[in-house]
Amino acid sequence: MTVGKKPDAARLDKIVADARRAADQRELGYRERSLKMYPWVCRPGTKPEIGRGRAGNA
Repeated sequence: MTVGKKPDAARLDKIVADARRAADQRELGYRERSLKMYPWVCRPGTKPEIGRGRAGNA
């Protein structure tokens, strides 16, 4: 980064606006809408591991 050079405000505003628009688009997806309605169903770390057999038989 160049010392003493100020960031271009218009460029930063465009980057922020693009990021917000992308986040809004992602929220329209099926999975994101489902997570808002049923957050306990599909959270990371809550899915049982596959192929380990019954609980306690690791």
